[in-house]
Amino acid sequence: MKNRLFWLFVILICLGIGILLFLGQRDTSKATLVSSNGGDVPATLPQPVIKLPGTGETTTSIRSNPKTFEEYREQLLRTIEFYGKVFDEAGHPVVGANVVYTWSALTEEGEPPRSVLSDDQGFFSISGIRGKALDIRVSKEGYYSVQRSNRIAFEYAEEFNPKFHRPNSGNPVFFYLRKKGTGSELITSQKGMQSVYGVMLPSNGDSIRVDLLARAISATGQIEMRAEKEPKDRQTGRNNWSLRVSVPDGGLIEHDQEFPFEAPESGYKTTMEWSFLKNETNWQANLQKQAFVKFGSPPKYGRLRIETSAFGSAVFLDYAV
Repeated sequence: MKNRLFWLFVILICLGIGILLFLGQRDTSKATLVSSNGGDVPATLPQPVIKLPGTGETTTSIRSNPKTFEEYREQLLRTIEFYGKVFDEAGHPVVGANVVYTWSALTEEGEPPRSVLSDDQGFFSISGIRGKALDIRVSKEGYYSVQRSNRIAFEYAEEFNPKFHRPNSGNPVFFYLRKKGTGSELITSQKGMQSVYGVMLPSNGDSIRVDLLARAISATGQIEMRAEKEPKDRQTGRNNWSLRVSVPDGGLIEHDQEFPFEAPESGYKTTMEWSFLKNETNWQANLQKQAFVKFGSPPKYGRLRIETSAFGSAVFLDYAV
């Protein structure tokens, strides 16, 4: 009997110790905070880990869970270095190009723009600043700035950002300028404050002709235009429509150049036509096209931009001959 009481006492003591240990671990794994619905809140929440550019460290290993804006700001401010080279359209270095740069220092007042000049090899560098991102604009008197191929935005803090940039002095970023040529006398669509010449084109397929030299509708005009535009479909909000542009005494070449300064001598087609069906995926409500134009004898050359819409009768011509 005594042995049974002894072993029962030992078992009770072991159970009591186990319960105390379990409750102690449970208390230390919970925070002293209470959520709005009365439940316990975990003492530590998992923090996002973001790799910092150029290091093997992460944001959490440097300073986890920033409490203030200043701490968060310090995590985003990176040392900015940048290397670039400036060329003209022929691939020659541009000496003395003006490089204006701004950067996001995460301050209310921001930082004023600074500038640097390219050297005799077209090379320039930027250093001695800290920020999250860098913007660059390159220009020089006597040159056009090339917008399409020149990248202007560079990210330094967010490695997952598509604009993230790793500076490398041995592999500078290329920028391009186009040298302005000798000007020629032009006949253009400009008249007073109006830069384009607008005409009303019937939507039933009747054609009109435009004299580019006289900036007027004329039966002897160099450009002939014809459009067919159905009423808008109430269900789809679309219509079937088309535009046809012809140069009977010459032709057109469609292009997408940023600087259409020199028209080709050959390769012209008498007619260009664009057609859109309301049930097709290529349907669009507005049309903007650029083309080189050639007409007359001796031939005259020029550039032409055409703009119209699916539902309006207006056609806008922007040209220089």
